[in-house]
Amino acid sequence: MSRIISFSIFIMFSVINLHGIIVGNPSDPCLYTNGLISSCAKNYSFRISYLYNNVYKGKFQDKFPTLSSTPSDIRYLLQASIATFNIYNRLDLYAILGTTNLQIDQMVYTNRKFAWGAGFKVLLYKQNCFDLSLDGKYFQTNQKPQYFVVDKSVYPLATSLQQTLEEYQASLALSYKTNFLIPYIGTTFLYSVITPEPKGGLLTLPGGESLFFDTSDSISREKWGMALGISIINKKNQANLNIETRIFDQNAFSFLGTLRF
Repeated sequence: MSRIISFSIFIMFSVINLHGIIVGNPSDPCLYTNGLISSCAKNYSFRISYLYNNVYKGKFQDKFPTLSSTPSDIRYLLQASIATFNIYNRLDLYAILGTTNLQIDQMVYTNRKFAWGAGFKVLLYKQNCFDLSLDGKYFQTNQKPQYFVVDKSVYPLATSLQQTLEEYQASLALSYKTNFLIPYIGTTFLYSVITPEPKGGLLTLPGGESLFFDTSDSISREKWGMALGISIINKKNQANLNIETRIFDQNAFSFLGTLRF
């Protein structure tokens, strides 16, 4: 019984995730000169993207550490659509709508839940083949664990638990444009906080017994990171595929496919 209790306390202190969404190519605001419907240059344009974002190791800790606090890692997968409105080939305003799930050390699992976000990307500097952009975004999702897995046994929650994740991410990145390949590198700042509600609950044990647990707010363990990526664009500059990896603050990779209309 003591082992189950210790595992449960460890898990509940660790049920937060460091998401981290794709930074994207700094050249995106000025990259698409043609569209599928219209090929003429405009002061504004519209793009649709599909995002596959896999954080296979997020790093986190309690917001107010105690002697019983234990750092841990998570896995998280986001699949989403991104709608982008471009102004004067300088500014992108975008919305993110999708679903995500959560896995913590093969002990905590959640079903896929709705996730959303919003952000902007502004082109700060453009010279020859180089583009420098600033990107900022807000992201949120509500996760509801249903059970814990301890020693390959399932222990369901007897009470409801909801965890609201809020994330603020900013990045500054530089790209170099060639005919169809556009590599880029950037630095990222990520602040991620999870707020559980309620702050405690009951875990159902074998034999029908219940175990009380409590939990607290948690934040991302590392704030600064790096993004490396490359975009492949078609000859008509109306579609591209972006591949990106992020390190230091998280271990993650993303795929982004985009069409301009």
